[in-house]
Amino acid sequence: MNTIKTRLGLIYKKLAQYPHAKLVVVSKYRDLNEINEVINSGFPIIIAENRIQEAEKKFSQLPSSTKKHLIGHLQSNKAKKAVQLFDMIESVDSFKLAEKLNYECEKINKKMPILLQVNISNDTAKYGFTETEIISMYKKIIQLPYLEVHGLMTIPKYSKDPEKSRKYFHQLRQLFKKIEQEKIFNQNFKELSMGMSSDWKIALKEGATIIRVGSYIFEE
Repeated sequence: MNTIKTRLGLIYKKLAQYPHAKLVVVSKYRDLNEINEVINSGFPIIIAENRIQEAEKKFSQLPSSTKKHLIGHLQSNKAKKAVQLFDMIESVDSFKLAEKLNYECEKINKKMPILLQVNISNDTAKYGFTETEIISMYKKIIQLPYLEVHGLMTIPKYSKDPEKSRKYFHQLRQLFKKIEQEKIFNQNFKELSMGMSSDWKIALKEGATIIRVGSYIFEE
């Protein structure tokens, strides 16, 4: 019988081949017993939620040392709560949201690490900057003093065949390199968040530094 700890062990065995990569455990729809089993597994753990309301319920009952990422679409009117709850916001998908986050961070004197979400597959069901606008948006957002742009994030168009994600992961990696070549000084720009339960192994091969995995860990 595969346990949560066993499945985490399988992921970390693979991660050992990619020393710059890390796991974010997606805890949406999971109860506190399951989340605590992950936290107490002995592995380095970052917990991710995609809804503010859900995060509020759970986070107050987790150890204060738990690192927490937001991975879902964030409405500007919930930016205040987001900067209080999370240690990184992976899903910044508009300049308006970036400005609002910067404003709320300034009020509490908090520097917030963020990733810029790119709609790399041009999926109308997904949020994110387009491939053509991301460089100009990056240049604007890194001027906001309370935000630290740590990299890019994407959620490719869903397919039953995980291999179809590969081209999108490759595109995001190339876009990441293109931004690096702009030579805009940003020592934090190191992260590529891509790959989920069905395609995280492919994402690692294509250069992911963050994989976001939920159902693979919690469901047998």
